[in-house]
Amino acid sequence: MQRRRVSVVALCFLLLSMVLMAQVVQADELETVAYINIAADNWTVQLWPENHFDPVNNPTDVLGTTAVVDGYGQYTVSADFSQTEAGFISQIGFMDVEISNGELVYHNSFMQIDSFKVNGEEVVLGKTYTSSDDGITTRTNLYNEWVGEEITEGRSADGSGDVTARPFDVSLYDQITSIEITFSLMAGKEVGTALPDEAVAYISFAANDWAVQLWGDHYFDPENNPTDAITKTESVDGYRQYTVAADFTGTEEGFANGIAFFDVEISNGELLYPNSFMRIDSLKINGEEVELAATYTSSDNGIDTRTNLYNEWVGEITEGRTADGAGDVTATPVDKNLFDQIESIEVTFTLMKGAELGFPSEGLTASLSMFDGTWINQFILGDDDYNTAGVVAEVAAVRGYDRYTVGLDLANAEEEFLGIGQLSVVIDDGETYMPYNFIRLESVRINGEDVALKGYSFTQGVGQHTRTSIFDDLSSAAEGDRTNDRALSRVTSELIDASEYTDTVIDSIEVTFVVVRGEEPAPYELPESFNAFMMFSDTDSQAWQVYNPGFSGDASVREDGTFSVYLKAEDLNAAEDQSVFATGKAVAAQVFLVDIQELGKAMVHLGTLREDASGALRETDLEVFAKVFVDGQEVPVTQNKIVIGDIEGNGRLRIEFFNTWGPTADNPAVDPEKVTPENEILVELTLTGTGIER
Repeated sequence: MQRRRVSVVALCFLLLSMVLMAQVVQADELETVAYINIAADNWTVQLWPENHFDPVNNPTDVLGTTAVVDGYGQYTVSADFSQTEAGFISQIGFMDVEISNGELVYHNSFMQIDSFKVNGEEVVLGKTYTSSDDGITTRTNLYNEWVGEEITEGRSADGSGDVTARPFDVSLYDQITSIEITFSLMAGKEVGTALPDEAVAYISFAANDWAVQLWGDHYFDPENNPTDAITKTESVDGYRQYTVAADFTGTEEGFANGIAFFDVEISNGELLYPNSFMRIDSLKINGEEVELAATYTSSDNGIDTRTNLYNEWVGEITEGRTADGAGDVTATPVDKNLFDQIESIEVTFTLMKGAELGFPSEGLTASLSMFDGTWINQFILGDDDYNTAGVVAEVAAVRGYDRYTVGLDLANAEEEFLGIGQLSVVIDDGETYMPYNFIRLESVRINGEDVALKGYSFTQGVGQHTRTSIFDDLSSAAEGDRTNDRALSRVTSELIDASEYTDTVIDSIEVTFVVVRGEEPAPYELPESFNAFMMFSDTDSQAWQVYNPGFSGDASVREDGTFSVYLKAEDLNAAEDQSVFATGKAVAAQVFLVDIQELGKAMVHLGTLREDASGALRETDLEVFAKVFVDGQEVPVTQNKIVIGDIEGNGRLRIEFFNTWGPTADNPAVDPEKVTPENEILVELTLTGTGIER
């Protein structure tokens, strides 16, 4: 949705920009200091940040040195135990090296340990990683027994795994007088995102009596091949043709007794060649060409790629790829009844880009959506009436879970794009064809330069479209958004520092991302209640303004019935949030509506709120009757002009009376000139047809 014209949040941005600018603490103003944390000798010797920053508060006489971190580079920190009661430590319970405010200033960074010295002697460590417990302080664990063996969140230099929270073997030392750590701070990559070095194509097979079997471990550990089959594998090094084979003449019977299972696989294929299709060019059994029914390519584990040639354990095929996303495919394209004794198999296939089953043949369109820092110039694909002329968009045809690049060429735009107000990746119809997908951003280039990402992204459904914000300082993750298993508090819509581009003309933007298959969420459960709140602002930006819930006039909605929502000047003026105020008498409404959080999502689930012909969630069984009172006096409401629906695609049910930027702009249900509260505005609502039954 275009925020400039429809979203009240954009209005909030425009009205409050000066206030917010004064309140924002810039990342480069934060102090970042590196130091060692340690607890030793049954926690009788400890060194923590307060000991470093307030040496008088050091109860154990550990001498710790810190280093001010002022950019990517090398730093040294140390701890000296010679002044403690024993003059040394003999047992370590916990140790790490940290950077205060590191996640805020150098988010997604990696602390490469260049040197680790104990008592002046160099020590070899296990493989380290960098992470954070609180989203503020950056740490590299050196001995942390509270972290499990499997590290699922953190960064390394290249994204490779096999890291440990206990890289320092504390059992080797019983008298430590000093520790010195030198590390290099650099950009990191999420653990587990490194690509493997090799992909190998091979046949998996089981005979009808299971006396002859051939699986992946037989290839990669030949000594574990129990059936004496002679096999041919091929290293997969690109999109081209390959041939794999199996010869069973060396087995005990000299052949395999029919087929129980048969496929051709590529180890690591999903990681190195995502969304690929293995077109079977030739299948020979016992040297004779075999005719096949239509095949498809898929994966059972998200790592290895497979094309089933006989797999009777597969039911209805709902996931997989073909060359064009179409086809009446089967998991048993080989007629097993034709083969009693199999001496040899040879499969020749061509690896190529595929398309998910059921996708449109042209794919889904991915693009960048952008407003510049002035919020005057914009580009939103298909919105040519409002787009700045001359912008050239690089779009991508999304045909499945794969890597894509999109961009904007703004160099020849009729107006200069100055700064960045909002920037996001959008996949049209992504929610329809790839529900629960997650967009993982790999790189962002602005004016040809790589931009460091300063946080973890989240992906949300906006109607039928999928969106991931690169910069949007007026939105945040909500329940139901996809975070790739991170807590909502750990993700952000401000992945780049837009303040660096305030006075910069933006000529080009290029973004590369990977669409990752997500897990279907647990069945939806109706909340016990839904919070209703009022949004209101008048045409005088210094008078009335509130866009958020959390006031005494909010109402709890449980089911059909009558309830009231109100705003009082005294409540707004008492709020700590400076974006909320009610000063004097309102001039005239420019935004006047009630949002009921989560109710739109619930009604979609119940089937009482549906998409209309335009794709908006505004076709509903719900009937609304409203009364409006301004300072106790009733104001007329034209009931049939009230707009109802999940208008912004955020799960809320909106009951809109007037919105300068919304569907009621030219056809208000309430005359905005009559909505001029000085002390209170109250809305009494009667809902019938939500579908909720308690």
